[in-house]
Amino acid sequence: MIIGLFHGAFEGWAWYFIVSLLGGLFLFLLGLLTLLISIFQKQKKEEYINILELDSLIGKLTEKQTVQKIFSQLPDKEIEDTIYSWIDRTLYTVEKQPETDHFYFGFDVTDPSKKPISIFREKVRPDQITLVSGVTMSERHKAIFQSLPRPQQESIIHQLRIEMLRFGISFQGLDFPLEKITLTDVISLDRYLDGFHLMQRAMFVRRGLGLVMERMWQMLDGEDPATIKKVK
Repeated sequence: MIIGLFHGAFEGWAWYFIVSLLGGLFLFLLGLLTLLISIFQKQKKEEYINILELDSLIGKLTEKQTVQKIFSQLPDKEIEDTIYSWIDRTLYTVEKQPETDHFYFGFDVTDPSKKPISIFREKVRPDQITLVSGVTMSERHKAIFQSLPRPQQESIIHQLRIEMLRFGISFQGLDFPLEKITLTDVISLDRYLDGFHLMQRAMFVRRGLGLVMERMWQMLDGEDPATIKKVK
């Protein structure tokens, strides 16, 4: 009888332990589920906030593009003043060209290494900004070039043409007589134009000019390219 009572008490305690364990496990799982739901809701909230921030950024970019689009439709004087202010903020020296009937405006721009670039807006192409630079051969270079055999002269001109085509810039004057070489680049006056892109294209023309001068220095008796005169 005592053994039966003990056995019954043990079974009761075992069931109580199992029920408590299951109850604790249930509470643990319920807590874990609550935590996961909370984390999921937080992530959704952050995603929603990120979407709002992205919409705000897109709105600002759209607004900036709208402002830039309006810039291309500004009065001629305001466009001129804007271009001038972009150049004037850099290390380049800028001087306004005399007024003519062919241009809305023109600027003579010189970089720190004294390489000249002209930036202007033509009346026949009011939707474009043109950048021009070039070199005029010195008398010594002319004499050296003219003293070379014709096949060698043709080879020099051919090599310079190939260099400019590889570089991707428009050129004039790479022909007989080889006296003045002009490099030209054009930028559309649209909503994408800003000071950074304008000066980036100016540096592109500047590098093209440097390439021409170095190649001429290399091919014409190793003379210092600084003796090659700028285009007048």
